Amino acid sequence: MLTLHPPESSVRQKGKFKLARVVVAGLVAGAVMNIGEFLLNGFLMVQEWDQTMRSLNRPPVAGIAIATLGAMTFALGLLTMGLRAMIAPAVGTAGRSTVVAASMAWALAYGLGFGWSFALGVFPARIYLATLAWGLVELQVAAAVGAACERSMAIRGNRSIEAPHSPPPLHAVDSE
Repeated sequence: MLTLHPPESSVRQKGKFKLARVVVAGLVAGAVMNIGEFLLNGFLMVQEWDQTMRSLNRPPVAGIAIATLGAMTFALGLLTMGLRAMIAPAVGTAGRSTVVAASMAWALAYGLGFGWSFALGVFPARIYLATLAWGLVELQVAAAVGAACERSMAIRGNRSIEAPHSPPPLHAVDSE
């Protein structure tokens, strides 16, 4: 059976990453995650964090700590989108590679990276479980937004100067 597919608008073209797309997509994903973290920790769980920090005889989270956490969140966005680019050929569709990369990043950053604090009793279960659940949704949304941004850049990059608003040409693929 003969089917038509648009040309691949992946981060990889001829085996090479389009690093600029990965970086921009990662920064977009990091921005989405930073907004999510601000909503969770700055509004929804601010009292829990204040109580927890007081119980640990630590100052409230502010200033340089917030800047550092924000930078780390941007790094997580970059790593998530980089991971997506690397696993895309093995995983298959753009949607599936986005979900898998975000899930792997979540497991490493939230499950393992933040899990020690719960296991050792540093942070209460309420903070850990709320952050774990929020992070799962947050990373999926951020990765989807980053992937959409990357696809948009790829499509724009594939268009010719003469026809900037035309869809990419279709290629025949024999799928027997």
